[in-house]
Amino acid sequence: MAIIKNESLGNIGYFSDEKGALTNFIFEILSVEYNDNLYGYFQIKITNDNSKFVVISNISICGLFFRAFQARLLEEGFYVCYPNLNHEIVLDIFSFEFDLFRNRFTNTIMNMN
Repeated sequence: MAIIKNESLGNIGYFSDEKGALTNFIFEILSVEYNDNLYGYFQIKITNDNSKFVVISNISICGLFFRAFQARLLEEGFYVCYPNLNHEIVLDIFSFEFDLFRNRFTNTIMNMN
């Protein structure tokens, strides 16, 4: 299954080639910290209209924390995860975004040398 990140105004979100719309938001990983038995805690910048961003800190998708992911987003605004969004798909989306984060981090380090 392919995850597609759509950033076009008016139709923003993550989509799947198999399941269609998954979210009404996109995000960018700003940082990750590992603690509590190596669980990852992320700081993300999230938007659903490309004109304003909200930063959410200390969010995790590991184990039982997955259930808190959707609730945590709704605390910050109208960031909806559609019913087809299960734990496997959340992991796929974070994997996609983590690759982008790692590439930005690597490029920053390379440009410093």
